[in-house]
Amino acid sequence: MKDKDKIIREIEQDIIYLSKVIDKLTEKAGVNTKIAILEFQLMKEKLRKRLIEIKNSDHDLFQEDPIEDIKDSLNDIWVKLKKRFDKFMDEI
Repeated sequence: MKDKDKIIREIEQDIIYLSKVIDKLTEKAGVNTKIAILEFQLMKEKLRKRLIEIKNSDHDLFQEDPIEDIKDSLNDIWVKLKKRFDKFMDEI
């Protein structure tokens, strides 16, 4: 099983990549899409803050497994972002 630090680093990298994707979409988006993108940014920030809490905690990740919740939430954001991107491409 992966150690806590490695799991956290992987999720941090995914959040960084998500930030870059959101920034690129924001540059090209219309008003309606920008509103939706702001919602994604808010969700991402909540995940990032939760990850920081986990990183700073002393408990064992595998007892409560809060990382799985973060991974699931991150995956949900990607799925929703993909749907929004498809709508964005239709606007162009």
